[in-house]
Amino acid sequence: MLVEHGEGHLIITLRTIVESSGNERALTAAGIQGVSDLVLAHASWSDHGLAWIEAFYNIDLIELAKIAKANRKAVPKREAMAAMLYERLALIFDPPPKPGNIAHSSTLERRHGTLICRLPDQASDFSPRGGNAHAPCVSFSRHSRAYINSASHVAGC
Repeated sequence: MLVEHGEGHLIITLRTIVESSGNERALTAAGIQGVSDLVLAHASWSDHGLAWIEAFYNIDLIELAKIAKANRKAVPKREAMAAMLYERLALIFDPPPKPGNIAHSSTLERRHGTLICRLPDQASDFSPRGGNAHAPCVSFSRHSRAYINSASHVAGC
């Protein structure tokens, strides 16, 4: 790890483990490698300094290592540790966006007195500059009826 990623990476990886309350004894290969992989994949997270270390106060690395070991026939321990750590830390350092105003999260149009809202199928399908031609439409008529149709079944949607 020292040769491949340098002294700074090694220091933050080891400090993360030994300085987080309750994890002082979690210096196992899977624990070190899992934390290392996460630091490499999400370098900005460890840049939060003390908040990064404190996030590990609520993570029992020894318990995660036991879970990873129990599932080692399906997933190597190192990868399992990194995945479980990501699951817990992403909520803190990379939270999902809060639901906002529908005008900012979808494409709105008015056609023939009907408000049409094109919703993305997936986050990657959405473009703020125009809806995806294959995204479903939700139409709101003057009579406050809402219905959802596939874009392929609604002409001009």
